[in-house]
Amino acid sequence: MTLGKLSYEQLERFLAWRVIPETIDEVDVELEPATFDNVGLIETMNGEVWCLCKATFSNGDEHKASAMCRGDANEGPSLLSVFNGSEGIPLIMPPAPTFVLGTEGPEAFCKKFNKAIQEVFPIFFSVIPKFKTEPQDRSILINL
Repeated sequence: MTLGKLSYEQLERFLAWRVIPETIDEVDVELEPATFDNVGLIETMNGEVWCLCKATFSNGDEHKASAMCRGDANEGPSLLSVFNGSEGIPLIMPPAPTFVLGTEGPEAFCKKFNKAIQEVFPIFFSVIPKFKTEPQDRSILINL
């Protein structure tokens, strides 16, 4: 499996996919299902993991989402993407360059959902799987 081919169906089946470290320098990194302990927590041996999330818009709309987290650290969710029913829409925030924000920033993101900014932001991302490394529950609220 590669990151470019990871679907929301696969994320629902395996909740988290870890990057195979030997492939980190490749253009499209390889993934395998993350390892979980006997109570269902993502093990610390996982480094970078791509996880199933839930995104809740300010108007209450809920969408499947994905984010990168670290199994071996308290990092994430970051590198966020939200499913609009047909594709994952990335959300890039400032201080990204203007040319990136023009295509993947908040305004462009909202247009992909046919929503006004105030209908989407603040947006809350909640990571579905839990982690052995604190915090076990990972989330982020993004406001403009």
